[in-house]
Amino acid sequence: MKKLLSAACFILLAIAASAQKNLPRIELYAAPGLFFEQLNSDALVPKKEHNHSRLGDDVSFGAVATIATNSSRWLFKGGLGLKQMHYSMAKYNLGDFFVDLFLFDAGPRASDTFALSYVRFTNNYVEVPLSAAYAITRRHKGLPGLAVGINIRPAFLLNSNPDLRVDSFVSPRASPQTVSALRKLYTKDATKTIVTVEPYFEGSFFVYQRLGLVMQLRPFTFYSSKLNGKFTAGTQGILGYTFGVIYDFNR
Repeated sequence: MKKLLSAACFILLAIAASAQKNLPRIELYAAPGLFFEQLNSDALVPKKEHNHSRLGDDVSFGAVATIATNSSRWLFKGGLGLKQMHYSMAKYNLGDFFVDLFLFDAGPRASDTFALSYVRFTNNYVEVPLSAAYAITRRHKGLPGLAVGINIRPAFLLNSNPDLRVDSFVSPRASPQTVSALRKLYTKDATKTIVTVEPYFEGSFFVYQRLGLVMQLRPFTFYSSKLNGKFTAGTQGILGYTFGVIYDFNR
């Protein structure tokens, strides 16, 4: 993966050198999305969640510079942003609620020793969005209109903050010291560098003089890094959307 990132950076630098006659366009963007995180059978995962996928959400904010080649067909982007991802693990579901409702006098769950009922993760990253696109339509000294491309989005972990909820049905109930120790276990193996590779469809247009809007649909991912090296097995992006504001120096 490091070789892939190095190659992507080299290509962007080479294209920038070949597009000296064109000034860059600056984009400020927001990019929400959804993904599935695959859990494994580690002891830090509730038994009912072993090898299950959990739906998560993410959002990125940042700025990129877009450079067009002299033909205006090929577009290359690079920039910097912040990314936040959320996903969770839950011991109980709606079915367990109804079981407890009708079996309220069944006594404690003697076989259940998992101390937590719910864990929600908030991971924060610095993101370096890189992309290459081909303009389907072409306008002289203007925005491409419609384009298709591919994103390579490496991100570097700032912090991982799990929210832990103690299960009151488990006896003895977890102490504050136990919860603190569990929090450290959940954070210590958070993946330091994650990479997402995804195709996209993009539309852009001017709204006033040099100002324009851009919208980007990211329907799925080719590759996504898992978010934790110990208790997750993989990540699969399922839907993403980007919208932003453009300032074009060439107009």
